[in-house]
Amino acid sequence: MPRVIDFSHRNQTEWSESRLPEPVYGEREIRPEELIALSEAFNSPVTGFTPQFSTYGRSIDLRSRAELPDDAHKFLSENMTGPWLWSEHWANHGHSLDLAVYIERRPDQERFLAAFGETFGFTEPSSFDLGCLAVNRGVLPPLTALESFSKWGTKHSGFRWLPAEDIGPRGMRVAFDHAGLEAEFVARWGDRMIVRETDEGRLYEADLTGTSWRDDPSGWLGANSAVGSIAGRSSIPGEPYKWVVETRFADVAAALKRDWGHFFKPDATGLIFSADEYPRIPERVVPDDFLAYLRGEAEDFAAPHLSAIGGATPVGPAP
Repeated sequence: MPRVIDFSHRNQTEWSESRLPEPVYGEREIRPEELIALSEAFNSPVTGFTPQFSTYGRSIDLRSRAELPDDAHKFLSENMTGPWLWSEHWANHGHSLDLAVYIERRPDQERFLAAFGETFGFTEPSSFDLGCLAVNRGVLPPLTALESFSKWGTKHSGFRWLPAEDIGPRGMRVAFDHAGLEAEFVARWGDRMIVRETDEGRLYEADLTGTSWRDDPSGWLGANSAVGSIAGRSSIPGEPYKWVVETRFADVAAALKRDWGHFFKPDATGLIFSADEYPRIPERVVPDDFLAYLRGEAEDFAAPHLSAIGGATPVGPAP
């Protein structure tokens, strides 16, 4: 996200905050359009741009550091040679601020660390992060729903978020792929939705400005997908910790048994599944030329899968 919050107003939350007149983007900053293109191409939430820098755990009191968000964002804009991503939100009920930054290339990370290392903590990217980033950059193909259980959950969630910036800062637009889930949503939230029939199917739209989390249809939908609940717990006192999937619809349970029955075992009802651990992502080998680009030792890399990402363009250091 760009710089969007007006930090001159304090004690705010994501439900009630003052915003700048226009979003402020920096040079080489990753734009929402790119994240949307990736999400639509993969039909899943975007991973791989995990922030390495964060003030989490050392949240900023703006009374003493009011200039920090603008200074850090400006530094990134003026000094980064590769892509970066900014995130900002209120913490501690609006009394402090959490900032997070993803920086793609190692030399840029070192520049930012030298300038803001006393304020931002740094975490090395994991092999999983690098594998996801390689997918985003077209270097590796995306995991399938048979390789990634998280992707399977997204595929069978029963709904799809669609771009809604035209509605407003808190606009929502959703389409459904599961009739049972759609019926539940309409029964609970239908009177608050604008319904449109389009080539993409029936769309539900709303402006959630001023809506609290208790009355948020997008929050309800995120917590009540067609898949149901996926959580780690000890379902019976004294038994070992397990991952449990409680499906909500018979057709989803059948799909889970078909695709992941080798890992999750059903109970007598056929609707609740469990496993001793969460399915691990297959280890992926990231090509050397892409790693050299990330280290700042090369200016280009092969991206044979880039064409599968609509709207994507090759990424490299700034000229």
